[in-house]
Amino acid sequence: RTPIICAGASQGPLVANGVRRLGINPKRIFGSAPWAFLSSLKALVALEARVSPSEVVLNLLGVPPAHSVITWSSATISGCPLEDTLSPPQLTRLRNQGELLWPPGPYALASAATRIVEALAGGGTQRTFTCFVAKSQEEKLGVQSVGVTLGSGGIEDILSVTLSSLEQVRLDNALQNIQ
Repeated sequence: RTPIICAGASQGPLVANGVRRLGINPKRIFGSAPWAFLSSLKALVALEARVSPSEVVLNLLGVPPAHSVITWSSATISGCPLEDTLSPPQLTRLRNQGELLWPPGPYALASAATRIVEALAGGGTQRTFTCFVAKSQEEKLGVQSVGVTLGSGGIEDILSVTLSSLEQVRLDNALQNIQ
């Protein structure tokens, strides 16, 4: 009944096998590496915008590193669209750097796992994260990085994300290439 957090960058398959082979409830086992990756990326965006990383909202879908999509079109800084806040050269630089941040380092992985444990224990103020999640026991894909809401028992809800048409096509292609 206790949630299981897989903190390593390469532990997506562990999450998938836990659900598929061991029959662990998909809401109880998940990976925290996507949150570590996004935290690093948010820090870079915040540096460019000269704001706190807590003001940056980004999401990651798919399976990093080769089959992932960063939701740049719905990203915001202090509630304003990222594209209205940063110049085109800054956005290009961030998009190019974003792909180089995987895998997250050990400190980023530990920090992400700690934040998630705080949320599960009820002591953290943040409840939404991006995690590796196995959607169901029957699904062939294994795991995907998705936005989730966490509670004391594990995943409470999988969040929907608005994608641009280009991001949707990239995500569909990325997920198709995995199967």
